[in-house]
Amino acid sequence: MSRQRFIVVILIAIYAIFVFPLELLDFIDVTIFLLIGLILFALYFYFRKREKQKLIYISKIYLHECDPIRYIEEYNKYLKNFVLSKRFKTLHKITNSMAYLAAGKIDEAKQILDEFVENEPNFHPVIRFWYYKAWIYYFEETKELARIKILIQEVQKIIHITPLKYRPQLLSNYNQMIARYYVASKIHLNLAEDEFKKVFNRNLPKLNVVVNVYYLGVISFLNKDYVNAKEYFSSVIKNGNRLIVVDRAKEYLDLIDNGLKEDTEVNIFDEINE
Repeated sequence: MSRQRFIVVILIAIYAIFVFPLELLDFIDVTIFLLIGLILFALYFYFRKREKQKLIYISKIYLHECDPIRYIEEYNKYLKNFVLSKRFKTLHKITNSMAYLAAGKIDEAKQILDEFVENEPNFHPVIRFWYYKAWIYYFEETKELARIKILIQEVQKIIHITPLKYRPQLLSNYNQMIARYYVASKIHLNLAEDEFKKVFNRNLPKLNVVVNVYYLGVISFLNKDYVNAKEYFSSVIKNGNRLIVVDRAKEYLDLIDNGLKEDTEVNIFDEINE
């Protein structure tokens, strides 16, 4: 809640507690009382609408323009004018860590995640889910597959104890984590491909589409299907703007265009992901 809206809420509370009794005792004209009340409520909804519009604009920077660093900068500026709960501050920082990972800035992401290591046991299950998701994507970058496997098991436990209203979203994110783990481990590529292809049947932000298409390109590359791999990677480069997957897609395309030899392709794949 912005500071302006918070002040209006306080004024409404004061108005209800101290002014309403005066109106009941006929010390204030009912017309004036109602007019002031309408003005306060109008201000409340005006500020709420303005906050929502600004937040939608900022979210589009990340989700549709695929510019995670600019998103972080704009969102941080936006929140300077807000009164934030401790839980919201935590979730905001975790979101920033994932945006840093999407931009390829893993050191900045880790710095944020390290802040919460001691507090993690006290997290609400949903907050813990997003925290583990951020770590999973970090360990994907650092090739620590064993640690990913452990966290995936913890994520499964969280889903089972989470209220039903949150489960569809958590399950969707969990399926993406599993698919990315399969690609990083070079196992069950057919299952990972099925999961990433679901993006074509849903109305999702460009960010989700570009990332899924990137992993479809990696799967095609591993399966030696270079025609489809080039198509996928070219799409990522065209639409991914400032996402790190754009740079990686270019690396894969360079390998394909330079005539990758079948007997060395796995070794080269390992090298470009180090």
